Amino acid sequence: MPSCSIQPSFVPATGTWYLNAGSCGHPEMCRKPCRFFLSGSCRAGFSCTYCHLDHERRKPHLHKHARELLLEMEAPTCLRMLLRVMRDRVPSLRFSAAAGDFLDTLESLCGRLINATDAGIQTESGMGMLVGAVRGLLFGSMIALVIKKFQQLEPCVVTRIEEALDKLHADIRASELAADETASRIQGEHNSVYATDQVAGGVQAESDSLHQTRFALRPEERWA
Repeated sequence: MPSCSIQPSFVPATGTWYLNAGSCGHPEMCRKPCRFFLSGSCRAGFSCTYCHLDHERRKPHLHKHARELLLEMEAPTCLRMLLRVMRDRVPSLRFSAAAGDFLDTLESLCGRLINATDAGIQTESGMGMLVGAVRGLLFGSMIALVIKKFQQLEPCVVTRIEEALDKLHADIRASELAADETASRIQGEHNSVYATDQVAGGVQAESDSLHQTRFALRPEERWA
C-alpha cells in the first residue's frame, strides 16, 4: 500500500489504492462513517458516498449555550466571525487552495451582509467564548452554520452557496485522486526496484556460490 497521510481503499480491478468518494476531505469535509464498511460488508466500494476512514465517536459540536448565542447574534456579526475563523483554518487544510477559492466566493456572496452594521451588541466575553467554540468545529460544520444563517435571511443565496460547495467537493476529489495516482505510481516504482534488486541479489548469490565451488576443486578441475 502506498505511503499516504490517510488510508485509502484498494481497488482490485486496477490494482491501486484510492479514496472512495465519501472519504474525500477527511476529516474536515467528508461524509459520516459508512456503517457497512465498518462491519466489512460495504458493496459500494470505491463509489461509496460515506466515509471509510477512522472517525471520533462523535464529531466536534457546539454546546447549547453557544448555539443559543449564534441564534441570537445579528447576521453581519455572525457571518464576519464565521468567515474569519474559517479563513484562519484554511492554511492547515490539505485542500487549502480549494478551500481558499471557496471562501473567496462565499465572502463575495456575503458581501452586503458582512459589511452591514449591527443593531445588537455582543459582549466581548460572550464573543470570545463563541469564537473558541467555533474554532473547535470541523470546516464542513462551519460551512453548515453559514448556510443555516442564510436560510433565515436570504434563502435565494443558499442555492449559490451550495453550488460553490459542490465545486469545493469536486476540487477536493480531483486533488486527492491525483495524489492517490502519484502515490500508487511511486509505490509501483518502488516495488519494481525492489524486485530488480531481488533478482540481482539472486544472480550475485548464485555467482558467489559457483565461485566458491570452483575454488573448492583442484586447480585442474576449476575451469573444466
